[in-house]
Amino acid sequence: MLCLKQYALPVYDADFEADYGLVGNVLELKREFERADGFLIAVPEYNASITAVLKNTLDWLSRPRGDETTATLSCFRGKVAGLLSASPGRLGGIRALTHVRQILTQLFVTVLPEQVCVPFAHEAFDESGLKDIVLRRGLEDLGRRVTAFAAYAAPA
Repeated sequence: MLCLKQYALPVYDADFEADYGLVGNVLELKREFERADGFLIAVPEYNASITAVLKNTLDWLSRPRGDETTATLSCFRGKVAGLLSASPGRLGGIRALTHVRQILTQLFVTVLPEQVCVPFAHEAFDESGLKDIVLRRGLEDLGRRVTAFAAYAAPA
């Protein structure tokens, strides 16, 4: 499991990139994404959208390295993603998923149509995890679907 807090990426700025290039933490995170066959991305919802940290990460990772182009980014191209969200509201973060789905699709990631939204997230968990068995099963199924699709889509 990858936590974006570990990478402390600078705020994306094209002038910064022109001056310094892709800094160490960006390159390290790109390598992590390149090694993955697929992603299960948990998206908290802030103000009906994705967090600034996730958007900033996707902006940095979408920058080409070496002979890459935006259409051949090895950290995204040919990958599959499953999305889940959580929010203290009754919609469970579904509005954020629309935004992250749009961004990932633009980056040539195949985003599975299934998604899991956890409403009232502040009450949805206990010490053993997600309390709602239906949501828990949905999350487990989503993880299995990402794994199966990634294995199917992986280059031979």
